[in-house]
Amino acid sequence: HPLVERSLMRFEKQYAHFKSPRKLVWKGGLGSVTLDLEIGGQTISDVVCTPAQATVIMHFGDQERWTLSALAAKMGLAAPALRKRVAHWVARGY
Repeated sequence: HPLVERSLMRFEKQYAHFKSPRKLVWKGGLGSVTLDLEIGGQTISDVVCTPAQATVIMHFGDQERWTLSALAAKMGLAAPALRKRVAHWVARGY
């Protein structure tokens, strides 16, 4: 998601400034993200997911409905890979 990319780039620039000549190498598939989701007027706090799953749900903050092919193209993923990430949210009832 563009918001995540901008945040990572900003952090990377600050890191390079203070830790020169070291550079960061991001491992996008590792780690976890804690989100607060607003769905239907309710706030669901402390939802833990992978960065990839967080990116999927963030796109639904930009646009309420997506086709699988449109969201896959936007994210640069194959449809089966995206389907797996979307299934996480569907299984949780979001």
